[in-house]
Amino acid sequence: MRFFRFVCMFVCCGVLMMPAYGFDGCVALSTSSSCSFGSGSGLDWSGSCTTMGVSTSLRGVAVCAATPGSWGDTSDGLSLSRRLDDNVYCWCKLIIPAVSKWVVLGYGDGRRSYSECAMNCAASCAGNLRTVPSLRNTLLGNIISD
Repeated sequence: MRFFRFVCMFVCCGVLMMPAYGFDGCVALSTSSSCSFGSGSGLDWSGSCTTMGVSTSLRGVAVCAATPGSWGDTSDGLSLSRRLDDNVYCWCKLIIPAVSKWVVLGYGDGRRSYSECAMNCAASCAGNLRTVPSLRNTLLGNIISD
């Protein structure tokens, strides 16, 4: 019985003393970074930013939601409707190297269907992040501070 207690104590102490792993690095990223973005497809878009010679890979997601918004608005969460054609607002979110808020492209104006939004949302995120500095600054600006 003593041996059993010793083994239980040894295992419990070993688990409690295990190191905790977490974020242990910094990312060179700012609104003044030089960024390039791919074409985006499906729900995914990607890109990279270079700051002072250090390149950082970016990965993001795109979704068509029922949450309305004007160009560049941000949100912590989105609403989805059971009626697919109510989900026509294209929202973009950075997920790697950090998680940003959702940023809307102002895409849903009532004249598009869900399928049109879904086919173009990720590509629109990548394309607009590539060509519209204010949108890129909004996306990056809600995860960093200069």
